[in-house]
Amino acid sequence: ALGQDVPLALLVARAAQRHAEALDLGTVAVYRVGGEQARPVHSGSLREALAALDGDFAGTPDLLVTDAGALDLDELHLPHALTLSVGRVQGGRAALTLNGPVDPAQGARFLASVATTLEEPIILVI
Repeated sequence: ALGQDVPLALLVARAAQRHAEALDLGTVAVYRVGGEQARPVHSGSLREALAALDGDFAGTPDLLVTDAGALDLDELHLPHALTLSVGRVQGGRAALTLNGPVDPAQGARFLASVATTLEEPIILVI
C-alpha cells in the first residue's frame, strides 16, 4: 500500500511510542545506521511517520531506537540515551534489548508490550 520499504526500526519505534507512558517517556526517535543524527518518530499515519524520518531531531530523545541488525549485531546502544535495540532477524524473529536507567520490572513489561504490538503490525500502519 505504501509502495516503499519500511525500516524495521521505525515499526519498533512506533510500537514503543504506543507504550511510552509505561516508562514515563515523551519523545521517541530512530537512530538510522549510517546517519549522524536521530530522526523523530511522529504519531499519525505510517506515511507521515516515513516522511518525518527525513527531518532532524532537535535535542536528546527520551528513547532512541537503534537497528543493530543493520550492522549484523545483536545489540547497539548509544551512551547518551535510553536505547531500544533491534537485533539481527533470524528465522523471522529479532531480539529487543532495552538499555539504560530503567527499573527492570518496568522495562520487562514495556518490552513485552512492544513485542505484543509488533505481533499485530496492522496497528502500526494506522
